[in-house]
Amino acid sequence: MPKAKTNRALNKARVNILNGEYEQELLVVEQAAQAGDVTASASLVYLYSYLGRWKDLLEPAVATLNEIEVYFTANVFDETVMALATAAQKTGDWAGILSYLQKNIKIKTLHNREQKVLKKLFTYLKAKGKTEDKVFPIVDMPESSPAEKAAHYRNAVDNVFEYKPKLKDPKKKVELEGHLLALAIAFDQDDEIVRRFNPKNMYHGYEEAIRVARIHAKNNKPDLAWEIIRDNVQRWWPVDRVQLMPMEPISEDCFADFMTEENCLKLLKTPKKK
Repeated sequence: MPKAKTNRALNKARVNILNGEYEQELLVVEQAAQAGDVTASASLVYLYSYLGRWKDLLEPAVATLNEIEVYFTANVFDETVMALATAAQKTGDWAGILSYLQKNIKIKTLHNREQKVLKKLFTYLKAKGKTEDKVFPIVDMPESSPAEKAAHYRNAVDNVFEYKPKLKDPKKKVELEGHLLALAIAFDQDDEIVRRFNPKNMYHGYEEAIRVARIHAKNNKPDLAWEIIRDNVQRWWPVDRVQLMPMEPISEDCFADFMTEENCLKLLKTPKKK
């Protein structure tokens, strides 16, 4: 098939997958990847993660990591690394996956940041996940104490109209609610994040929802965590054309207990923002 037709078919397939119609379009993405379209390989990383095809994920993941200049955002690289770490957890083939990556990733051709991420991934795989040195965050920033964060948050809220005078306008209520939730997130105020999250607010989107879900999961409320993810995944949107699903639900340990095959398929079938 000519490249132009392949690209059109792939783009159409991505649109349909974002609309929840992945079953009909998976083969189109696979064929494009087999024909050498690296962006299709990247899309397969997301699809195979949700389909639990962890062994099949390795080849397209390596193709993705070796061609980072193709993508618009570093998220694609990072989320591919997250998928590989999850693949090792799910299969238990820590050594096999590590060996495959070391043989096939052209690490010396990558930028310093990406090399650092991969080295942390290799360390994580060697330790079979039993290490405090997680793959992310890449740089551990100095943390304020919980008391300091709470004080900073309270000060920001108490003086919000001094810092943001335009938010005094009653017509700016939605923006004010969005700003207050952003403050709660910035200062890690879990109770306030849960209290202030309003899915009806246009400024409270998927990123805010996943933060709320993490808090519920951490507090041993998996049903609430799943409910938040299920009801808000439709508000997720891709930054890069290759992204077809959010990676957090499938790759974060706190969600593992309820991200069953059934629930993964439910999320795949949910139409997303485009």
